[in-house]
Amino acid sequence: MPKSSSNRRTLSTFRMHLVVTCLTVNAVFATIITLSVFVPLSAHIDRAPAARDVSTGLAEYFLFLHQALWPLEFLAMIACIASALILYQRMRTPLVRFVRCFDEIGKGSVPKRVRIRAGDYLTEEADALNRMIDCLATHESERLRAAERFDSILDDLSSQGVDPILLEALSNTMKSGLHSTGQPKHDG
Repeated sequence: MPKSSSNRRTLSTFRMHLVVTCLTVNAVFATIITLSVFVPLSAHIDRAPAARDVSTGLAEYFLFLHQALWPLEFLAMIACIASALILYQRMRTPLVRFVRCFDEIGKGSVPKRVRIRAGDYLTEEADALNRMIDCLATHESERLRAAERFDSILDDLSSQGVDPILLEALSNTMKSGLHSTGQPKHDG
């Protein structure tokens, strides 16, 4: 069993990283917009003539921009979080199904084919996994047919009077190869 690591990447950390990345990009974008709008305006206010009307108009415009920008930025952050969570879900669902499939294979079963929604990611990977499952199912079917043929041959040899001790030794040798624990069992 693999060692557990304190900085192990899981689906939960993937979700958190998506949200943090989206929020960071949004914050950088908000900072760039804020600096590009408010720094020149502040500089213009500082250089504006002492006329009260011009200064009042620039100050009102400055406040208007503040009132307009921050609600939009808040909505943009909500949109970023929502898009990150949607992306996370579209990646998470196939990964969870893949892990279930791997667990079944690890237990010695041939799992059912993996089905994912049309809007999910990792469709090519799901197709590759399904090809592997099909191959495992084919090999398992061939193994079962070989075991049945072998049992039939043993019955024929027994009915022909072959030494039972020899038949048992042959049976044990062949069945250990056909029924080895490393071979998957078909799960239906």
